[in-house]
Amino acid sequence: MGIGTGDVMNGQEQKIVLIVEDDEAIGEVMSIAITQETSYRPLLVASGAEARQVLKMHKPCLIVLDYILSDINGLDLYDQLLAEGALVEIDVLLVSAGMHDEEAEKRGIALLEKPFDLDDFIHHVESSCSSFAMCH
Repeated sequence: MGIGTGDVMNGQEQKIVLIVEDDEAIGEVMSIAITQETSYRPLLVASGAEARQVLKMHKPCLIVLDYILSDINGLDLYDQLLAEGALVEIDVLLVSAGMHDEEAEKRGIALLEKPFDLDDFIHHVESSCSSFAMCH
């Protein structure tokens, strides 16, 4: 795989959805849903450090970010990436069990409460990625 925004599929680059989720089962469910229901390619990582590595090589159309990760709080990771300029034109969907909406709302981040309906999840993915321009 080359460095860029995504893999080439049918002559076009395939848009990537970066999933940052340390619960392997939940991450797999999200990955499978994206693969089966969309034309996008999921990349699943389990930590903020891994997310940083992926973002050096790829520009996803969406980052699905768990609130509680093994190495960092999802909002802290969001704040750091934003300050570093790593989130330019990238939507973020925060997934959380029991987080207060105010913190996500203050930052303008979409929030999806766990457990969530897969149709709602796919709707968020589609709405973020359908308008994402690949020419980055």
